[in-house]
Amino acid sequence: MLADIFSWTSSQFNIFAEYLTYFVVWFSEGIYDFIVEIYAWGIIKVEQFKWWWLKESLIFAWDIAHQLLIDLNISSKLTAAWSSLDSDTLGWLSFFRIPECINVLLNAAATRFVMSRMGF
Repeated sequence: MLADIFSWTSSQFNIFAEYLTYFVVWFSEGIYDFIVEIYAWGIIKVEQFKWWWLKESLIFAWDIAHQLLIDLNISSKLTAAWSSLDSDTLGWLSFFRIPECINVLLNAAATRFVMSRMGF
């Protein structure tokens, strides 16, 4: 085996020396960059997961809030309240899109209520 090492040609020895030098340089200098890249990749994946989880939680909370508003039958109560108004007042409120505003505010309040129960 020792005879095999000494029987190397100079080109084989140069290839081995270059490989060994490359390995030593990478291990002494390049490993820091490698570790930094690994940590950066891990942080990016964790942030992507957090944003995905937040999006899915918001969708889930909105679904629960929507079902809560349906179960409380708020839309029929609002419709009954709007029908009791005179036509002139109803026209002005509809012109300023107050019914849509109340609907958005109720959905937001219900979603915020559900999200507060989820720990947000």
